[in-house]
Amino acid sequence: MTINDIFWRTKVAAWVHDLAEKALVLLRDPAGHEGGTVARLKEQLFPAGLPTEVQKFIEKADHWAAAADRPQFPREKDGGRFQPWAQVRFAETPELVHPLSGERITIKQGFTDLDPAHLKAVSADHFESLIVKPNGDIDWRATALAFWRFGPERPARDLNLLWYLLPADTRVPDHTIWAHLDLTSALAGAFAADPSLTPALLAMSFGPVQDFIAQARSTSDLWAGSHLLSRLAWVGMRVIVRHEHTRYS
Repeated sequence: MTINDIFWRTKVAAWVHDLAEKALVLLRDPAGHEGGTVARLKEQLFPAGLPTEVQKFIEKADHWAAAADRPQFPREKDGGRFQPWAQVRFAETPELVHPLSGERITIKQGFTDLDPAHLKAVSADHFESLIVKPNGDIDWRATALAFWRFGPERPARDLNLLWYLLPADTRVPDHTIWAHLDLTSALAGAFAADPSLTPALLAMSFGPVQDFIAQARSTSDLWAGSHLLSRLAWVGMRVIVRHEHTRYS
């Protein structure tokens, strides 16, 4: 298996380590979120099981992504379940938090009428439809991109906008499961692509952005300034994107 194969398989596997309905089935379904959609997709994608090396990449990426997203909560002394005060039954008392303003948004009606088994079946069907098999074999790159692009699109009308906003962690509901999966997949791919297991994150900035935009005197000035800054950012990124596309396409 080439490094390119490992890279894209790892990114796909990272995408299915957690799935969107997690917030709605936790503490409601004895099988848990990993006993439904996750298990079904892993069986479809990796019938022989995940390679140990890939599993290690994903576990490490998941831990890093979780640490970047939210604070960590203590478990019981014996290492078992989380403390009762840290357990949230999202389906009964759903609440989201705006990531910038901190405003709490309570969804009054709750979601206890949504059957966990039905939710998992709908989610699994949705992601199975995104697996790309042009000649009977999985195209890992196309599948990873399909999960990233179309995974957040709601699979059923009765879920409405909730599907886009489901939190990665119901205790800190200020970031979505999609943001967590994006970051986990990115980190897992970086681990898989670096034999030394020491990937680096590149940070690039230019400015001053606020002062530049503040000089706008009209709505069209604001649009033009924002467009120019976005364009400059893309031009700076384009060299890296083209290089990585050639390497992993």
